[in-house]
Amino acid sequence: MQATPKSNNKEWLMPPRLWIFSLVFLGIFGLIHYRILFQLLEVAAVDPRWHYIFGIPIVSLLIIYTRRNALRKCPTWIAWPGLLIALGGLALYGFGYAISSGMIMGVATVIELFGFAWFFFGWPVMRYLGIPIFYLLFAVEFNIIYNFSTNVYTAILAHISTLPVNIAGLIMSVEADAYGTEIQLFDNGLAVKPPLDVGNCICDLRTLMVLTAAAIAIAFFRRRHYISIIIILVSGIVLSIVSDLVNTVIACFLFTFTAPLIQNGCSHFTGYVFTAFSILALLGIAKLTNRISPSTPYTYKSN
Repeated sequence: MQATPKSNNKEWLMPPRLWIFSLVFLGIFGLIHYRILFQLLEVAAVDPRWHYIFGIPIVSLLIIYTRRNALRKCPTWIAWPGLLIALGGLALYGFGYAISSGMIMGVATVIELFGFAWFFFGWPVMRYLGIPIFYLLFAVEFNIIYNFSTNVYTAILAHISTLPVNIAGLIMSVEADAYGTEIQLFDNGLAVKPPLDVGNCICDLRTLMVLTAAAIAIAFFRRRHYISIIIILVSGIVLSIVSDLVNTVIACFLFTFTAPLIQNGCSHFTGYVFTAFSILALLGIAKLTNRISPSTPYTYKSN
């Protein structure tokens, strides 16, 4: 009697030769790009605004994992357009290396990774790998854009925050005026020195970046209707703004009466708490969107 072959419960795993090839390629890729990788790790370790960088590659891998069944069934072939993109990314990386621009090197690294993946596996695979690869851009420091956006965002937030502070402050004789990215607080008519720096209070764009990244990850973990994706993405942005607004208002009162709490990083702690609750809210919103159109696991489609 012929033995029945055992079913493979780990069909999502790549064949051993592809594991070996991928590990060798990623090792060489890492050695070539060691400078930007170490730079990003250093920034993530010492700057509280960028601590979330450590989680970006993990989330990217999780997105790939959710698409494992579709990827396993994709046909693969060599695609020469991918090599052109990879070489263009490599040239851009060399330019960034020459002028010591972490932003350019970071973007170039992601472009190269996308190009080489397209070259080795073909476009059908990239339909499922494109989003998790470009998701890595959240780990790149867009210094010029980031600094400009931070100034605009914190200035708007400072002016909006003064309204609830002045309303609630009627009871406690607290007033607030916004000047640029700072809020000047008054306790019983006396100015509180120094002014509250909104950027330091909310760690610039950290909450906005984290919740936007979380919203994109949640939106694309499963195949969703485009309306559901838009709702989740917009909810992530709205939740981040509300979290920063509430955190700033709380910081204003704490700074007025107990300045050392803010100076010792209390607003950073409350920021983490608000971010955690916002992510839970995003998961709830994603579940509610299933009533619009149920989400489904990713499966391979030939067209």
